[in-house]
Amino acid sequence: MEPTWSLDVKKIFFLNSAPSHLPGIEIWVINRDGSDLRQITPFGGSVMPDHSLRLSPDGKFLAFYGTGPEVTEYGTEIYVINVDGSGLKISSVQKVRMNGLIGEH
Repeated sequence: MEPTWSLDVKKIFFLNSAPSHLPGIEIWVINRDGSDLRQITPFGGSVMPDHSLRLSPDGKFLAFYGTGPEVTEYGTEIYVINVDGSGLKISSVQKVRMNGLIGEH
């Protein structure tokens, strides 16, 4: 599922299913030599990353298309998260709402 490299090319971030006891897709990271596989997100099915995981030019953030409870009416949206898995933000719906293109329901 479309991996993306860290800026120093030492780590690979990728989307994969959660452990078998949890629903959904999570963001994972692994060293390029195959060591230190870690799940970095705690979505647990609340947000479903779909595709296009990308690293920001400064290497601090990951962005991806996904769906969550606040965007099901609008379809797939753009999310941004810190590379450590913290600070999840939905980018596209917030900006459209700020511009008055989508009313609050």
